[in-house]
Amino acid sequence: MKLQIPFVTQQGNQARNDCGAACLSMVTGSSIDDVLLVANRPKNEPLHLQDMMAVLRAYRVDHEHVRPLHLPD
Repeated sequence: MKLQIPFVTQQGNQARNDCGAACLSMVTGSSIDDVLLVANRPKNEPLHLQDMMAVLRAYRVDHEHVRPLHLPD
């Protein structure tokens, strides 16, 4: 299955940001500014994992956090 997810750069015309905000923008279809607003985080600061999970919940995106992160055997 191939997902249609648009590319969002970290260095474009929108707020400069970390990879987390750019990834969330791609997945949710929202602007980086909107993602940071939902996360209640300032521009130019990285998002923590709990911030990213909260944004996914706010946009009602199904997600699963698996720990520890490793490749299958």
